[in-house]
Amino acid sequence: METSNSNLNTKIKLSKLQEARALYENKEYEKSFSLYKELAEAGDADAQFNLGILYANGYGVLKNYIKAFVWYEKAALQGYDEAYFNLGLFYYNALGIPRDYAKAFEYFEKVAQQGNAEAQFYLGTLYADGKGIEQDSDKALTWYKKSAEQGYIQAKKVLAEISYKAPLEKEFKRLRIERQRKVEEQQKIEKQQEKDKLQELKRGKIIKGRRKTIKFSKKQQKKSKVVISKDERIVKDKISKKKGKKRKVNKIKRRAEKQDAIFKSLGKKRFN
Repeated sequence: METSNSNLNTKIKLSKLQEARALYENKEYEKSFSLYKELAEAGDADAQFNLGILYANGYGVLKNYIKAFVWYEKAALQGYDEAYFNLGLFYYNALGIPRDYAKAFEYFEKVAQQGNAEAQFYLGTLYADGKGIEQDSDKALTWYKKSAEQGYIQAKKVLAEISYKAPLEKEFKRLRIERQRKVEEQQKIEKQQEKDKLQELKRGKIIKGRRKTIKFSKKQQKKSKVVISKDERIVKDKISKKKGKKRKVNKIKRRAEKQDAIFKSLGKKRFN
């Protein structure tokens, strides 16, 4: 007698589920909501999951992400796989709850391993971005491929982008390295040039800038005058002839004065 009552209850439940599903497909959301709620409160996982969908989308009831999450969670606790995926989406997109990529990864992984193509795609994305799990390009590619093999369009698009960008990124990387190498070589040349100029400045042979007279040591000042060409920057030494002649005349005068002093002391007069 108990078995027959149980079978009867099961048949009634299945009948109500079919009716609720038909009402949902006909967009009679309020009636569908009432039936799903009755069954969900009675503990039916399928009804709990669908009630979560109605709350999440605002069908037949005001949209409420928190209530949707609660009913998804109840269905998941009974092993309803699609509920696990939706919980992952809620954590991934922060729908009514704080964003938590680690939790999203946990739920996506559970259903991805059971062959859910959409969950496999999201799992690949988390691996690719390093969110909720350590970044791993190889694992990301593996899950994208699994999702694409089942016909998931988004996964196919990602794989197409990867195959297109891979050679371009390789070429861009080569060009970046080449440009960096040239920049470094130029910097080395410029540093060496600056170093050479500093050494020459210390030796007093060159100066940077417009045409001007350079002052060196006292010995060099007496000896020469250095003129720098702005364009050619060539050091030219010009011995001052005027100063040289003046020094020669002064030397002759001093010698003559000495001779006059000597002749005077001897009482003689020097003849020119």
